[in-house]
Amino acid sequence: MFYIPHFQYHIEEWADQKDQILSDLYAFHSRVVECNEGDTMHSSYYEDTDYSEFQPFIDMIAPYLRMMSAEVLEKGYSEKPIDDISRIWFQIQKQYEYHSLHNHGMRGWSAVFYADFNPAIHEATKFYCPIYTVDGGLATFQPSVQEGDLFIFPAQINHESVVQRSEINRTIISLNLH
Repeated sequence: MFYIPHFQYHIEEWADQKDQILSDLYAFHSRVVECNEGDTMHSSYYEDTDYSEFQPFIDMIAPYLRMMSAEVLEKGYSEKPIDDISRIWFQIQKQYEYHSLHNHGMRGWSAVFYADFNPAIHEATKFYCPIYTVDGGLATFQPSVQEGDLFIFPAQINHESVVQRSEINRTIISLNLH
């Protein structure tokens, strides 16, 4: 009856560009990287920036966003193409940190890019179905992802990043699309 559209792409170029892109982001946002212990996460979301530090990353994922936009139009998920990144930021989760349940508004798309991620020790973002099960429960979904994967979903879907158990940091790059 209903289907929640989502898209997943593996960005092959990430393996070659990871070190440079993350190094540049960490240097530009050094205050975020070195936040006080005890924070629930380290995020550049509230940093004052023109996003130019993300340009190499944006250039790398642009072909995949064009593919996604074409599919969105073809399948009738939207009447307009996806042609704008309205916000972009990165998050680092150190051991015992998390990002509580939230969504990114009622319109558009959001994405999670798994920048520094090992599926053997890290968990993917947990998504919550907006409709209860017939038994009154909550259905959840955690995509099977690996480092270099871009997962795109409707912005209004509630999601969270569960407590990071590993001593090895988990880093994602997130963006909102309109």
